[in-house]
This record gives sequence, structure tokens and C-alpha cells, in this order.
Amino acid sequence: MRLLDRYILKEFLVPFFYCIMAFSMLFVVMDLFTNLDEILESDVANADVGIYYLCKLSQAIEYLIPISLLLATLYCLAQLTRHHELIAMRAGGQSLLRIILP
Repeated sequence: MRLLDRYILKEFLVPFFYCIMAFSMLFVVMDLFTNLDEILESDVANADVGIYYLCKLSQAIEYLIPISLLLATLYCLAQLTRHHELIAMRAGGQSLLRIILP
């Protein structure tokens, strides 16, 4: 893997991880507030609630990944543009297809 590929991938994966975590937490908190009265009435153990939300999160991941990909891509491109790194890559002879490949 080329150095440029590793750099772009690192610059993308950090915001992607943060977006996935933020949207996952937001999803769990919203669902928890919606179903909190039912959870408290049924006197369920905390481990069971955790397993429930882990299974529910696996269903919601199909909605969370595209949103996170979009926001992470926009953030990554904005950061690369802010520091003129895209211009430096293009001036170094890299094509746009090669830059977006990772």
C-alpha cells in the first residue's frame, strides 16, 4: 500500500469511526427514551437491555453506514482542501481517480 493511500485512508477512517459511534449512540438514546417506560415496567436486567440494543443496532447499521460514509467523506475532503493537500496531490501528478481510490 502506498504512502498516499495510507494517509488518505487514515484521514477518512477517523471521522468515519466518530460518525458511526455518534449516530449509534444517538439511535440508542432515542430508542431508549421511547421505550424507557416499558423497560422499567418489565424489570429487565441491564445485560438483557444491552443485548437487546446490540441486536437492534445490527438492524439499524444499514441506515447508519451510508449517513456516516457521506459525512466522513465530506469532512475528509473539507480538511484536505483546507490545508491545500488536494492541490498538492494534483500538482504531484496524481489523478483524481487515484486520489479517491482509497
